[in-house]
Amino acid sequence: MSRSARDRETVRAAGALCWRRTPRGLEVLIVHSARYDEWSWPKGKPEVAEGDDAGVAAGAAGNELLPECAVREVAEETGVRVRLGRPLPEVSYRLPDGRQKRVSYWVGRPYDHGERTAPAEEIDDQRWVLAEEAHELLVRGGDHRPLDRLLHLAARDRLGTRALVVLRHARAVPRKQWGGQESERPLTLVGLRQARRLVPLLDCWRPEVLTTSPWRRCSDTVRPYVVGRHAALRTEPQLTEDAALQDPGAAASVVRRLVAAGEDVALCTHRPVLNAVMAALREASTRTAQRELPSSDPFLGKAELLVAHVTPGETGSRIRAVERFDVD
Repeated sequence: MSRSARDRETVRAAGALCWRRTPRGLEVLIVHSARYDEWSWPKGKPEVAEGDDAGVAAGAAGNELLPECAVREVAEETGVRVRLGRPLPEVSYRLPDGRQKRVSYWVGRPYDHGERTAPAEEIDDQRWVLAEEAHELLVRGGDHRPLDRLLHLAARDRLGTRALVVLRHARAVPRKQWGGQESERPLTLVGLRQARRLVPLLDCWRPEVLTTSPWRRCSDTVRPYVVGRHAALRTEPQLTEDAALQDPGAAASVVRRLVAAGEDVALCTHRPVLNAVMAALREASTRTAQRELPSSDPFLGKAELLVAHVTPGETGSRIRAVERFDVD
């Protein structure tokens, strides 16, 4: 490969800044690279199908998505299991072979601990340190950018967000090809695959409750996650297409309740309902988050999800950041 070709390539990677509050103050988790003899954030490249090396450079959506990569890499390099919080500033730098590397970071909220599985020749140590100490230990100047943002959020008491995941159901049998009741129209084989593929992506935020339209194509979209993660499943008639026709704002009350819930939750519904859903999200969003919300129909593709990062407050919960991910 020529030098110019390498320069055009971009290598994608992902990681997280795990944090906890202790009597000493705010601590963050860093790892030590045996290969480079330096401290950094836990991170790595997305896993791709065998023989698909180009996917690493492109961050191919058909393989491991960046949020999934971040969660896995933190677990492998530290043993810490995390839920992802708000996205943090990206870090970019040039590799020795001339390629550009871009690393996406998220806030990480630990919820469990296990064994570190990364090879010792790659990661040989990990350490919880005061956030201020991390500045001195991190060698790469770019690694300070996500840390500075994390400290800014902590100072404003906006670090401990909760996720509200909005999901459009997976691909269903076309209406013209279905002779039964509309509420019973099932997923196609592609839709069933999408539903299974959503499990590791939803797991990045680990919603504790899945609220869904009772119609089959919605409930079947979230069922693999509910069964695999033993999450609670709640059905809401206000999220059906019929409810949207009778009362276009029927779903808004469900969304408002979930924004105020104070827990990691998910909602699955239909395209005609998303207009009311987005309007309710917009009401609860900051100006910055409003600009990140989709503004036109169909709002989300089939099996696409939107993550709204919510913080509590004296005047009510507010959506501070929004992300979107597509399993296809």
